[in-house]
Amino acid sequence: LVLHLAENKIQKAGKRIFDIIAEGRKIAEALDPAGQYGYRQAVTLTADSLLVADGILDIYLNNRKDVSLLNAIEIFPLQTGVQKSHELSAPKTFDLLPNYPNPFNGSTVLPFILPKSGNVSIQIYNLAGQRMFSTRIQNLNAGLQKYKWTASVPSGMYFVKILYMTGNTKLTKSRKIVFIK
Repeated sequence: LVLHLAENKIQKAGKRIFDIIAEGRKIAEALDPAGQYGYRQAVTLTADSLLVADGILDIYLNNRKDVSLLNAIEIFPLQTGVQKSHELSAPKTFDLLPNYPNPFNGSTVLPFILPKSGNVSIQIYNLAGQRMFSTRIQNLNAGLQKYKWTASVPSGMYFVKILYMTGNTKLTKSRKIVFIK
């Protein structure tokens, strides 16, 4: 289990404090993102070998001061060495997942899912429709992919557009993102 967060609102230490508990295990105690990591700094917390016995991941955010925050969660299955009777299948649909952190300062991760291997084109547009950034990535495998974008644009709201191409298929997904300098 990997948790991602960034303090994008409160700049002073001690103003937002909370605990993170997953499946009854403390992942973070008295977490103060601004005080411990700094304002607008990406934080990654990892919990290895977390047992989810009932198939539902329980995460509890205990507010000590102000409200807690969590920008993104990544879940990785634990390899046990026990062979299952069925194989995991590739994802069936193309999707653009929420970026993290959002809003962001400096850089953000753009996660997306490919149902088959293929090529992608990532484009960032401002609200006036002007293309501010573009890149093309070839020969990506099926499954979860991530692209880290380092912004060199003015603060504001933008749209990320990902074009997925495989064979004769072309699919597009878009999402709103916010950049704060």
